[in-house]
Amino acid sequence: MIKLIIFTDLDGTLLDHHDYSFEPARAALERIRAAGFPLIINSSKTLAEIVSIRSALQNTDPFIVENGGAIVSPPGMCPDASRPYVIETLGADHETIRRVLQSLRADEGFRFRGMSDMTTSEVAELTGLSLDEAAKAKDRLCSEPLVWEDSQAARVRFTALIEAQHLRLVQGGRFLHVMGDTDKAIAMEKLTARYRESEPDKEIITVALGDSPNDSAMLDVADIAVVIPAANGTQLKPGAREVIYPSAPGPTGWNQAMNPLLDRFGA
Repeated sequence: MIKLIIFTDLDGTLLDHHDYSFEPARAALERIRAAGFPLIINSSKTLAEIVSIRSALQNTDPFIVENGGAIVSPPGMCPDASRPYVIETLGADHETIRRVLQSLRADEGFRFRGMSDMTTSEVAELTGLSLDEAAKAKDRLCSEPLVWEDSQAARVRFTALIEAQHLRLVQGGRFLHVMGDTDKAIAMEKLTARYRESEPDKEIITVALGDSPNDSAMLDVADIAVVIPAANGTQLKPGAREVIYPSAPGPTGWNQAMNPLLDRFGA
């Protein structure tokens, strides 16, 4: 028996880049839920943000936060089911990352604004989020998004110094993300291995959907990669064995790609 495990980015992929709606993907989402296929959010968003989105999606599956920085398991997949979540951090924590950034800015004079440097109002204005949503975006466990305000040459040096601290720099749709030595693919493969171990009688096929450079690693390791058209016009070229390129952006393209896959696999 075949079981699809679907890993999806949010902004610009399952959620519209402008109004954050997933409504155009509702038909495919309902089919996925009816088939019992796990739909695992794998996003740069924080735990607080994703909890709200999962509630709207009626989703109860594990999820991955802050570009693979942590895996969050809900009740039923936790050793202690009395806890609302078990958080498994895969890289450096937020406080460690902040200390490194503050040190580099003081020592090297790099010009950037981290999300922690911004007020909730500034984050809301920059992202189009409400004040409540912006506060959730600032509530971070294991990464720091920043807006780069320096030269390209300075960014090259900044990247080298970040990597020397065993951290990574990942370009997202709006922000440059500083995080631990992990990524969306590492977290995805850890969760996939757990599903394979718990359901050895099933053939697990992974599907990953994303639109921006921070999705590249996740798309590369999927059995089937779905490249959603990016808002800035760039197109990823993942190394997955099968790659699907829907013509529409956001949740419309998500729906456009997933419905034929669900037809193929009998959902």
